[in-house]
Amino acid sequence: MSYIAWSDKLSMGVPEIDAQHKRLLDIINRFLAALDQGHGDEAVETALRDMRDYTRVHFEDEEKFIERIGFPYLEDHRQEHQMLTAKIGAQLSRMLADKPSVKEVHVFLKSWLVDHLLGWDFNIVEYLEQAKK
Repeated sequence: MSYIAWSDKLSMGVPEIDAQHKRLLDIINRFLAALDQGHGDEAVETALRDMRDYTRVHFEDEEKFIERIGFPYLEDHRQEHQMLTAKIGAQLSRMLADKPSVKEVHVFLKSWLVDHLLGWDFNIVEYLEQAKK
């Protein structure tokens, strides 16, 4: 079951970044499935750790990419990544301690992910499109 589905609307048109975004969605869906299907605390913790770890890897790779293309707002984007990493770590841990519904966690993760993709990452897309002109 896919809790958050990939859509072409989320595509940046940069194959390596899009592939990482899709993988992140897969990990998030595995995490939500572990919660929803009652796989137990160990499965939830493993999926959460994978999500945190992969998010860091993806952010590092994305920052290298935007540095390579000369994106002028690299530091702002990096700060957003740092804030999101802290948010997913601290806020999600607090939420899980309170035994939230799967829907609450789903809404949190979807808003976190989609806001970042459609907001911050699409600034990169616009920059790349302007650079082509």
